[in-house]
Amino acid sequence: MALKKQEAPAGAPEWIVTYGDMMSLLLCFFILLAAFANFDKQDKMFMTAIESIREALGSPGQHGWLQADEIDFKSLMILLESLIPPDRPKDQGYSDQPGTDGRFYRVKSVREGLEVIVGGPIAFDRFSARIEPDMDRVLARLAPELIGKNNKIDIRGHATNEPLPLDSPYKDAIDLGYARARAVRDRLVELGIDSRTIRVASAGCYEPVADKTFIDARRAANRRVEIIITQALRSEYRPEPLPEDAAAPAPASAPAK
Repeated sequence: MALKKQEAPAGAPEWIVTYGDMMSLLLCFFILLAAFANFDKQDKMFMTAIESIREALGSPGQHGWLQADEIDFKSLMILLESLIPPDRPKDQGYSDQPGTDGRFYRVKSVREGLEVIVGGPIAFDRFSARIEPDMDRVLARLAPELIGKNNKIDIRGHATNEPLPLDSPYKDAIDLGYARARAVRDRLVELGIDSRTIRVASAGCYEPVADKTFIDARRAANRRVEIIITQALRSEYRPEPLPEDAAAPAPASAPAK
């Protein structure tokens, strides 16, 4: 008895059509991303789009994924540059050139990690270590990105090279710079950042960003605080144990009768 040969159905399987449509749509999507992108350093549109895709897909360190204890520096830098633009005063100049007033707020990559610089009128008044409202808003937006992270954070305070008032509570520019850094540190701790990750230092008036500052509008650029988010982790530093003879105070001897 001869077997009847079965003919294959005409056309491609249905799943091939669906798969082909999906590939075509993905190809068009990435072509549009490349077409809209401006790869100039000052335009972050392309990188912002990429970071948005990573966040939507649940990239490590982003929303939708298990919380990481290390900072994604690229994502943090793009976020800060887009969410915290400086509101520069109307009576102040704006320039990137060295030796001028410069930006009152900027973010840049450094060898240690990421550096956030807040200065000028939005940071501190003259001879003061009190955090101004504009700077407090910057810290309030920065803190949620650092909460729960183990990266070490260096806070360095700066001051201008001018004599302090006679009634100033600070001894010199180093003391004033440290008070400013300590004020920022205390505020970040209030906002929820682990105090064990923060280191505080002062450069006083010895690292100015603007020289020949004969008027206060130019001196304001040197009233600043640098927040350096480093790649070093808190777990890399171990506190030294106390010596056995210093672990507990010696009991007081009984008075002689």
